[in-house]
Amino acid sequence: GDQFNKLVDRYLENHPDETSRELIDLYKQDRGVGFYNNFFMADVSFFASPPASRLLKVIDESKLIFTQRTGDLVIQSAVARLFLSPDEVHWFRDFTYEHMTL
Repeated sequence: GDQFNKLVDRYLENHPDETSRELIDLYKQDRGVGFYNNFFMADVSFFASPPASRLLKVIDESKLIFTQRTGDLVIQSAVARLFLSPDEVHWFRDFTYEHMTL
């Protein structure tokens, strides 16, 4: 939500060299883009890398996960979009996922 966006913006303002201007602009263009399905593969070392882990620490310390119910989709997608170029993310297009409520 709005508080998460403000937190990320503040982080990027305070750490201007963490990522490229191009990735920041792509992220801000459409913050609603998320990697959503129940099939998620990631190189854990990416999330432990200095830029990703620093942002994740700020997010964790903000407690937005608890107070605003900021979920893993929003957090993981923001970190991936801010620190990985689009060609470093694989989008599985040969199968789909549907979430249906009974």
